[in-house]
Amino acid sequence: MLIKDAILKTMLPGAQERLRRLVELDAPEIILDQQKQKVAMLESGDLPLKDKEGLLGLELVGEPEVKTGSGGKQYLEMNTSTGAVLFFPQARFGWFLTKKSEGR
Repeated sequence: MLIKDAILKTMLPGAQERLRRLVELDAPEIILDQQKQKVAMLESGDLPLKDKEGLLGLELVGEPEVKTGSGGKQYLEMNTSTGAVLFFPQARFGWFLTKKSEGR
């Protein structure tokens, strides 16, 4: 499985569940439209990530691990043959994907 597939597999169910809950709560139309766009984007396989290092195409070794950072936010750690890759879905300025540094 590629890193891109693992991210989609992790993020899509949560986005669909949030949309379902927003519909149940009769949320404002603008919020529903934004969530529908996000679900459609994930279903089509588009990710709002700038992949300068080509990390999305790397093959996973094992399963992704959900971890919690020092600020209490969850992130994914995915092992590849070239080292670990970290995905932060709750980063301040949008989703963030990077290689894990050697010191950590």
